[in-house]
Amino acid sequence: MTDPRCAMQELGDARYEVGGLVGRRIDLNQEHWLLTAPQANPGMLAMLYDRDRLPRRDLVPWAGEFVGKYLTSAVLCYRLTRDPRLARQIERFVESLVAAQDDDGYLGPFPRSERLSGTILDGRGRTWDLWGHYHANLGLLLWRAESGDAGALHASISRRRPTAPTPARTCRCLLVLPLVAASRLVLPRGCRRLPTCLRCILAEREQLFAWHPSCRPDRA
Repeated sequence: MTDPRCAMQELGDARYEVGGLVGRRIDLNQEHWLLTAPQANPGMLAMLYDRDRLPRRDLVPWAGEFVGKYLTSAVLCYRLTRDPRLARQIERFVESLVAAQDDDGYLGPFPRSERLSGTILDGRGRTWDLWGHYHANLGLLLWRAESGDAGALHASISRRRPTAPTPARTCRCLLVLPLVAASRLVLPRGCRRLPTCLRCILAEREQLFAWHPSCRPDRA
């Protein structure tokens, strides 16, 4: 009898035990980075809260990626260690990250006048805002898949519609498309067992395209 399960279906009850040099590196990374970084470097999140403060922070173009890369690495490590201390750390971090999201869905560190424009206001520097949003959304979606945290999913595909066309709206559409494409690459052809987060993204897709039709992948 053919196994009805998808070939790449995730094993929800899988557990890992890594020993040796790699295991020690995982433990050290958790103890001295993942469990300490947000407290030791509060600016990682603070830059999102004071993005419109004057004088503005002197940020590197890729500053917005820090929160997402930290969150992604923390979730992936938690899958290996199942340490409850790390789970609590991630929960607090996600709560702070989601609280920093602006009304139009923006999750970056740059002021309103510069967000998603590609350059700082005087034109002399670059911003990697879309790159930062990719990392933030990836981390939020991974945590949603791991924990079932609905707030993380809501923030990553924010339903809060701006009152007027803005670059942030375009960004949300652009972020959805790679995730939809990834579902087609990772899952077997014809498989309808999409992970919960991807099913939600697909359900939101038409609404997002209605906001910004030029983001449609089939648009000429």
